[in-house]
Amino acid sequence: MSLPSLRTNSHISTSMSTNNMKKAFPFIALLLLMACGSLHAQGVRSISAISDAKKQGVNKNTRLVLTPSTGNTASKSTTRQKTSQGRGGTAASSERQEPEYVLYRGLVRKYTWYEGLGKPITREVARHLPVYYRLSMKNDKGHWQHVEAMHQDTLTSQHDQETYVLDKRNDTDESSKEWRDKLATVAQWLFISDLDGNEMLEERAYDKDGNLVYSFIPVRNADGRVMGSYNDAWGLPVDMREDGHNTYGSVVCITYDRCGRDSIIDFLDGEGLRKFNSNGVDQQRYQYDINDRTVLVTSHNMVGDYANDNWGNCGNRYIYDDRGNKYSKIRVDRNLVPMKMPSKRADGTRTFTRCDIHLDTWGREVEAVMLDAEGNPDTTSTGIHRILYEYNDKGVLLSTTYLNLQGEKLREEDVQ
Repeated sequence: MSLPSLRTNSHISTSMSTNNMKKAFPFIALLLLMACGSLHAQGVRSISAISDAKKQGVNKNTRLVLTPSTGNTASKSTTRQKTSQGRGGTAASSERQEPEYVLYRGLVRKYTWYEGLGKPITREVARHLPVYYRLSMKNDKGHWQHVEAMHQDTLTSQHDQETYVLDKRNDTDESSKEWRDKLATVAQWLFISDLDGNEMLEERAYDKDGNLVYSFIPVRNADGRVMGSYNDAWGLPVDMREDGHNTYGSVVCITYDRCGRDSIIDFLDGEGLRKFNSNGVDQQRYQYDINDRTVLVTSHNMVGDYANDNWGNCGNRYIYDDRGNKYSKIRVDRNLVPMKMPSKRADGTRTFTRCDIHLDTWGREVEAVMLDAEGNPDTTSTGIHRILYEYNDKGVLLSTTYLNLQGEKLREEDVQ
């Protein structure tokens, strides 16, 4: 409801008498009272509507609505005008083709934005993969504002992107089940920037139907560092992991390396006090190679010392071959020395010292070979030496085969 203007009209004298003011005051007061009552009723209705909608589990006011892409091929592009200073001070104009979207196998964060990892892939390669990522809506600063996890030509929630505070694949405690189930539906992300288009103000994660699952709000508190927290679909702060004894870190302090990649992650609660992450440590650190690939992930205590987490090791080292046909994952202890993963949280497929993962021509993982610290054949705690993966032409995993050192098949129920 809009209030009538109380300003004096031009054709009415501006010197209203005291008697007239007294006569008008009850009418003005009545209007203000009616307006306040209307606003209060609207507020009650809004709160009631939120309460009713929450019971249904969906906030219809946060649905993702985007103009669909007009291009169906990876070569679809748009033209941008680029103006530069020519000789003699004259402006020279040139046109350059910008892709409407690009496809990548993986993602990397830089200054909290998602970027494609490695080189873009073609649609022919993409259609053979279990999952790939489509990046679109590139702004003038070069940041992609819409990122989708894809399989074939449809959105998929079967991807490897996680939040900072909860791992939907590995966390198993009951306190996080509700949010694990929610995060398992995320299939796309929308990034909101400042007016300049360079700094990311909000990350919104949606399911395949465009329903908001959560938002992540990063706030810069120093050069090369941001504080980030999570809100639910109603815009309310949320702890994704808590129980009656502990409130786990729901706020993160992210320190970037010189390339803007996540380097140090500190975990805090809503009051800014240090808390453990889901791995039971205060801090996580990452190192990368020149191609933005992760080469070392380690756990640390509050003063920055290397620490074993509740998996029983300190982290993982990654080694990549030059041709992109294989990479190795090596478990390391607090001295960064190779060690065998104990059976604390890990199942029987993960209790190795070193695992060499071989890729096929499409980049899919087709074989995993267990080795010891010196590169000799080895097994997990349940006797697995090799794991073979078979896919169909569309990238769907058809079968997983476990073999011991003698090449004999192992039953799946015996190796978990």
